Amino acid sequence: MKKINEFSISAFVATVPEVKEFEKSSIARFCLSVSHTENKGDEKVTKTALLPVEKWVSNSKKDELDDLKGKYVTCNGFFKPDTWEEDGKKRSRIIFAVTNMEIQTMKDNEEAAE
Repeated sequence: MKKINEFSISAFVATVPEVKEFEKSSIARFCLSVSHTENKGDEKVTKTALLPVEKWVSNSKKDELDDLKGKYVTCNGFFKPDTWEEDGKKRSRIIFAVTNMEIQTMKDNEEAAE
């Protein structure tokens, strides 16, 4: 069976990217705002959460991330397991590693909703 490890999400960028620069590339960590609306009786309830993601970019392109907060983006990527030891206990988490990101227009968003 072929293993599939990928995701695609369209959402608003909720935080200013935190960029850490290395010799040849930089890593940007930021959150996407993800929401879901449910019907509870006669009322519609929307729940929102922040999804932390990270994206590696070349140092020559890191300035493109400066005005990202508030933009509607489509991100594609993969789930990256991260493990470490803290206070003698093994810890783990899943990192949403973005490999491709496109800024969308609101017109793109409206067409996708139809």
